[in-house]
Amino acid sequence: MAKECWRKGYTKEARKLVYDFAFNQLGVDEIHAQAWEKNGNSCKSMERVGFKLVRQEERVFEKYGRFFQENHYCLTKETWEIIKDSYWIPFRYVMDGMASFFCC
Repeated sequence: MAKECWRKGYTKEARKLVYDFAFNQLGVDEIHAQAWEKNGNSCKSMERVGFKLVRQEERVFEKYGRFFQENHYCLTKETWEIIKDSYWIPFRYVMDGMASFFCC
């Protein structure tokens, strides 16, 4: 995601739709995700919606040619069903003169 779009709630909005679709329409039981340990915002973001850290793996980050810890997370359907309603807190957001509802 482009840096100018960070911290505007777009990921949260998309995440809610994608996770609901994956669990309820596709019938998956788990969603897995990875983030570099040093990417604290991504790690915290996943943990806030119920992802649990399942393992860490040292891998080469090719962009820098160095080893970094990669965190591997898992979100279960059961956890998402418990968390999703408290995660989805609508607020009024005005964009291009049109009022819409987005999550915060």
